[in-house]
Amino acid sequence: AGITVSLLCFMYVKKEKTTDRFIPDHQNIYVLTNNKNSHFSIPMVNLVKKYVPALKEVTFCNEEWSAQIFFKNNHVSYPVKKLLVADSCFFKVFAFKPLWGDPLTALNSANRIVITRSLAKKMFGNENPVGKSIEYNTTYLNGELVEIAAVLDDLPQNSSWDFEAVVSIQTNCKIKGYLSNF
Repeated sequence: AGITVSLLCFMYVKKEKTTDRFIPDHQNIYVLTNNKNSHFSIPMVNLVKKYVPALKEVTFCNEEWSAQIFFKNNHVSYPVKKLLVADSCFFKVFAFKPLWGDPLTALNSANRIVITRSLAKKMFGNENPVGKSIEYNTTYLNGELVEIAAVLDDLPQNSSWDFEAVVSIQTNCKIKGYLSNF
């Protein structure tokens, strides 16, 4: 029993010590997350930017809350379980490794998306999909064409982040009442 408890403690400490270490400058990134009792809004992010000038970059992202999300390419639908909606600073704060395209400018406007290597492989095989458009469909927004602006390498298992794609927040602003929920 003692060996088992020791191994479990070792595995827990190792996971805690290695999580997100692959992100450049990880020691200077601070993340505030929502839980069931709190809510962070876009206006709050703007207040943090205004009143905490020591911060280099501040970003906002949230999980897409639609019950159904899928992308369509050449009449084939691909269900997506893990989609983030983020502002243009997201990849300035979280410098995930790009394979193709430039994540730093990828979310600067509406109808732009960044996808992971595994999603790109499912949809396009081994070709570079940057610059191609796919159809973005959710419970609240259907038939929206989005341009693939970058492809990221898949995130390692010791990542606290888990997503298949990140869509620009301006895209979801087309949903009536979207911003009023923040």
